[in-house]
Amino acid sequence: MQLTIQISVTDESGNTHSEKILTIEKSQDARDDIGLSIRESKQLLKCVQQSVIQKQAWQHVHNRIACPHCQKPRRIKGCQTIQYRTLLGVIPVLGHRVYRCNCEQDKTKTVSLLNDWVSEHTHPELKYIETKWASLMLWVNI
Repeated sequence: MQLTIQISVTDESGNTHSEKILTIEKSQDARDDIGLSIRESKQLLKCVQQSVIQKQAWQHVHNRIACPHCQKPRRIKGCQTIQYRTLLGVIPVLGHRVYRCNCEQDKTKTVSLLNDWVSEHTHPELKYIETKWASLMLWVNI
C-alpha cells in the first residue's frame, strides 16, 4: 500500500494550492509495520513543518517586497536561504534580499526580508526546551 500525504493551502484571495509532501510505502501483511513508525512520524512532521514555514516566509516576502514608504516594488538583489531551527530539526527557508528604495534613509543598500521576519532564526518552542534542559542540567551538576 502506498500512502501519499498532501497539504492544501488556501490563500487570502481564496486560491487553493495543493502540494504532495510525503509518500510512505506500507505492507499489508507485516505485523511489525502497522501504523507509522517513529521515523516516519518524525519525517511527516518535519515535511509539514517545512512546507508551512516556507509558505509563511513566501507570504511575508511577497507582502514586503514593496517599499514601505512609497509602495514601489524594490529590486531583488538575490535569493538567500536561512537555517531556521525548530524542535523538528533545521528547516532551510528560501527568501530574497532587496535593494532599498531611494526614499528609504538607511546606512545599508540592501535588506534581507527574512531577517525582518525571523531575526533570531530559532523557533520560540526550541528556545524554551533548550532553556529548560539547561536549567535541569545545572540543577544536576550542583
